[in-house]
Amino acid sequence: MDVLSILGWNWTPSDPRWDILFACSVSILLAGIFLVTVIRTNYHGEIDPASLFSLALMGGVSFLILLAFPIFLAAAWLRIGLNFRAIFLALAIGLGIGSVFLAVRYPRRLTGPTRIFVVLALMLCALCLVRLAFIRDLVLPPYSDSVEHYLIVTDLLHPERAPDAFYNMGNLSSHYYHFGFHALAGWTAALSSAPVSQVLLVLGQILQALIPLSLFFIVRTLTRSNAAGLFAVLLAGLGWRMPAFASNWGKYPALTGIVTFLFALSMLYLAGSAAGRKETQGLLATALAAGLVSALTHTRSLLLLVIAVGSWWIAGRIVEGRRAWRNSALLISAPLLMWIVIQITRTPELTFMMEPYARAGFYSTLLVALLLPYGLKYFPRPMFSALLFLLLLLMLTLVALPAELERLSGQTLLDRPFAQMILFLPLSAIGGFGLAGVGRDLAAKWRESRRRELRGKLWIAVSLLLCLAVTVHALHAYDFSPSSCCTLAKEDDLAAFDWIENHLPKDAVILIASIRTPSRSLGVDGGLWITALTGYRTEKWPHDAALDSAANLAQMCAKGATHLFVGGTASRFVLDPAAIPSGWYELLFAADGALLYRISGCQ
Repeated sequence: MDVLSILGWNWTPSDPRWDILFACSVSILLAGIFLVTVIRTNYHGEIDPASLFSLALMGGVSFLILLAFPIFLAAAWLRIGLNFRAIFLALAIGLGIGSVFLAVRYPRRLTGPTRIFVVLALMLCALCLVRLAFIRDLVLPPYSDSVEHYLIVTDLLHPERAPDAFYNMGNLSSHYYHFGFHALAGWTAALSSAPVSQVLLVLGQILQALIPLSLFFIVRTLTRSNAAGLFAVLLAGLGWRMPAFASNWGKYPALTGIVTFLFALSMLYLAGSAAGRKETQGLLATALAAGLVSALTHTRSLLLLVIAVGSWWIAGRIVEGRRAWRNSALLISAPLLMWIVIQITRTPELTFMMEPYARAGFYSTLLVALLLPYGLKYFPRPMFSALLFLLLLLMLTLVALPAELERLSGQTLLDRPFAQMILFLPLSAIGGFGLAGVGRDLAAKWRESRRRELRGKLWIAVSLLLCLAVTVHALHAYDFSPSSCCTLAKEDDLAAFDWIENHLPKDAVILIASIRTPSRSLGVDGGLWITALTGYRTEKWPHDAALDSAANLAQMCAKGATHLFVGGTASRFVLDPAAIPSGWYELLFAADGALLYRISGCQ
């Protein structure tokens, strides 16, 4: 049995997911290599191969969005169909040729150990294997948000048609949405010629593998410790249930936003450490472009950038400034932290937000807390910055948005699901800084030459032991399979959709199960994919409505409903033939997880 079978992969050789994986991976690598080659022609500081690799991965995602978005935007505004496959293929080839040209025209030797690059590349492969195994039994992306993502990407690929998605580039001024992820998905779908639904699944998991490696550059650069950078990557990838669990919620734009945010932050740091004025200006321009891409990818990424830059500045004043700064910071942060803790314990939503870190991920969080003193001792500014970032994240989840924003009524400045996804970032960075501090502590206490060899062995043993502890805990505590809460469509639903396309008249109106939230109505079973995949009109109906009620039947008929779809989730319609008068519903299609009825009682 091979590794893929052990992990549960069930892709056949002809599975379009292979094409998606190839198109996406090669595109990101080509874009990333080109971008770091350009950066190295302007930045004359030394960057080791592993850090360049980390920078290339997150930069590649950002640069592809920067290339694809204007093309999709122009096509949408002009309402003309383009051969996106040919355009993007030409751009990809151009990136490869451009990288070779720049490398020959401006040669720069790599400095630093290549073995860390190899370790990082192996970690990426391992994370890809684990994350892509997540989608082995999924036929469509999970959760209700995925339908909107599907429609947006489909609209991008077919600008000549009338848009189906509520958020589209044609009405960008009235209904703005962060289209960065969708531009990336459109690029991948065009190059791979694969179904958009499968592109969403694969691309979402590739992003899950890239996110941890994006953290390596920042941690390694600030600590000059490869072990610290690798440990931060491991924590970000396996330390907590987040952000991996966010794939169950279809939070693909937010996942992309994490990668682009980290790239923008990395470019800001390089600009701040640049030597000359011209070098600084070039890197600042790149950082500005990266920040715009990050905001385009997810609007709250811009807020994260503000928090991160502000935290770094305040941390610098605390560490390097007068005693008054340190005293003021202590006087402000201590009661603020107490207030946040009290609010979290009193508010069920906040308690749920902290659950992946306080309960399921308790041991990982405890490990980070134990490393905290070492990071504060030897890397005070990065550590204070990460702590302030964490504190401000929590505080912004308590700040309500203005009442004038009716569509976002009841939400906070940083919505809590997004905050729950992001909290792993400062915690992973703190863990990396702390481990680097342990290395400095060992070096300070074992300075004698006769103990250096033993010190090195002890440092390696400590690093490997902590990495092993995180890995074992992850394998024991976390489930790497999709959650039943959010998997709405299965094989039986696809069979039902195929039957619908072949047998129902085009004017049929199908009722699907839904649940009402304060802001909108959400589909709760595979029926929510019917319109997107078949084009048939659907109407939402409360999943717990009594189908044996004459009054409810009359309301269904008044909505023009002709058919009723029953999916395979726990929130599907409950229809008991024994309790329903004869002639109200006629069964047309039946499978274990999908049923379709004609509403005959309206006639």
